[in-house]
Amino acid sequence: MIPPKLTNSDISLLRVFVAVVHSGGFSAARTELNVSQPTISMKVSDLEARLGMRLCERGRGGFKLTAEGQRVYEASLNLFQSLETFRAEIGSVRGRIVGDLHIGIADATITNTGLKLDQAIERFKRKAPDVHIHMHVASALELELGLVEDRLHVVIGPLQRRRPELVYAPVLVEEQALYCGRNHPLFERAPDRIEPSELNNIEFVRRGYLTRWQAPLGVEFRATATTLHMEATTRLVLSGTHIGYLPTHHASFWVKRGELKPILPALLSYDSPFLLATRRSPASSALRRFLGDFRSVQRHPPPS
Repeated sequence: MIPPKLTNSDISLLRVFVAVVHSGGFSAARTELNVSQPTISMKVSDLEARLGMRLCERGRGGFKLTAEGQRVYEASLNLFQSLETFRAEIGSVRGRIVGDLHIGIADATITNTGLKLDQAIERFKRKAPDVHIHMHVASALELELGLVEDRLHVVIGPLQRRRPELVYAPVLVEEQALYCGRNHPLFERAPDRIEPSELNNIEFVRRGYLTRWQAPLGVEFRATATTLHMEATTRLVLSGTHIGYLPTHHASFWVKRGELKPILPALLSYDSPFLLATRRSPASSALRRFLGDFRSVQRHPPPS
């Protein structure tokens, strides 16, 4: 079968297909696309008919790309990147910075006054008003994956891995402290009337992206819950069923309300480094402009 010439409708269908892949299925893609699941399914079926191949398996076994679907997905990413590059180049010819900028940031950072992202965005938009900014909040694992798959252009967070295709730069350090909730048995004795050895048998919520993390003082926490997002950790600690680490700036709201208390903060607190990362591939003019503005306000040297 001769491949069809691409039309605007085909590109629209491809964007739906890519959104489904990124979301991990038809149901999960409803939020991103803001349409019903039957509509999404119909559009993917239309694309399959248009291309003459089955792109994915769906049903009780879950969503899974076929071999052909994987190749169409990768080709679609290349197509959209080429379209974005063309748009940016034309904007540059006209003396304007245009296009899309996808920024990924770790969750629970809005209360971190040391992170100057708000100021960087304000400065950037004054200089590049035609750029459409997409803000994504995700876990450290999701942020790095978004960069690797070229869905994000720059990410900031507690990145743990060192992928060779990415460039990293320090941004700040974030203080982490161990907390318990008001309904926890340790709450009345916190923060300091607790022995570290007592914590070995207390239920603890661990962070799924900290695969090599070692607790201060060699405490061996009994992890019975795992989260990837800080809000999920906060809920478990507030419930009183688990103790867990939270950024001190994030936890301060509940500490002031008497709902959380730190545990042995002088002994068990630690600093978590925040990094900025981008791909090694050449940056767009929008990304270069943003990195320069972020460097100016944060006073740390993100990659140029």
